[in-house]
Amino acid sequence: MTLTARRKSLSSRKLLWLFACGVYITAMFIGTHVPLDMRGLTRDNNDKLLHFAGYAGLGFLVATGLLLRTTRRGQFVWASLAILLWAWVDELTQPFVGRTADIYDWLADAAGCSVGMLVAWTLVRLFRAPPRRVVPRRPALDGVPAMESESA
Repeated sequence: MTLTARRKSLSSRKLLWLFACGVYITAMFIGTHVPLDMRGLTRDNNDKLLHFAGYAGLGFLVATGLLLRTTRRGQFVWASLAILLWAWVDELTQPFVGRTADIYDWLADAAGCSVGMLVAWTLVRLFRAPPRRVVPRRPALDGVPAMESESA
């Protein structure tokens, strides 16, 4: 397989990530659009915690997938905006199934997304192996071979 063909094909990690995101988003959509009796669980505005946790998981998954490809901040900004738009549409469509749309739910979604992405970014930064530093090759002196690279 040539280098260009390898770049175009999806790795198993990326396929697993896409599958996980698809399952997670589907579960979130079903969970927010199936009229369930959650009075015991959402008492005293605890539903904001559910919104926060759900979108923290989504933010974590999306950020982890992005970190497989890039660490550019612009990608994270666009991903965050896409998640916030999804959360807004999610809130706006809930009245069609007998639930209520609430700006505070959306704010909890936004906070959860931000925290989830920040946690993923931090964990990857902490546990990613440092890149190897390449040192220019120097000519051998007195029969001692030159060192080509060293660990940072």
